[in-house]
Amino acid sequence: VFVHIIKSSSGNGLNKESVSDIIIEELNSYYNGANIGFHLLGNEYVISDTYLQYSDDQLKNLFNINPHDNAIDIYILSEADKVEDTAGQAQRILSTACFIHPSYYFLPTVAHEVGHCLGLFHTHHGTSVEEQDGCPELVDGSNSDTCGDFIVDTPADPCIWKNGIYDGIATDANGDVYN
Repeated sequence: VFVHIIKSSSGNGLNKESVSDIIIEELNSYYNGANIGFHLLGNEYVISDTYLQYSDDQLKNLFNINPHDNAIDIYILSEADKVEDTAGQAQRILSTACFIHPSYYFLPTVAHEVGHCLGLFHTHHGTSVEEQDGCPELVDGSNSDTCGDFIVDTPADPCIWKNGIYDGIATDANGDVYN
């Protein structure tokens, strides 16, 4: 992992050492059960008032700042006042870069976005309005290796959630009820 902290030209911003330590600790905690470990290749400050003014739709431009071909690059703006809807964002599913909002670098958001970098889709892939490039997984799991998140041991997800709780009695294409 390589951590990029974007700071203002006046020097205000997050501390790269403490943020990097927290990120590595969180990643290793979340991925330990899968026998995946992370270490810090390095970290840096990027001094730029311009990047600190980015909004949600400009975040993809961060991924061009000093990328590494031998690490997952994690970009964190020290101030993200104009980033309103994004806690984190992977460059794409299976990539080597992600953005983490400064309010979320110490939360599971880092593990979530790094999971996308490693090739993991959302469990609701194929049923979400935002992710209709896939096909819905069936409740019986018969198509779980080709639809949904492509992971056999996760249940089918209809993407009907409210405050983290399944909110409905939806059925899949076979008429089976999601749970």
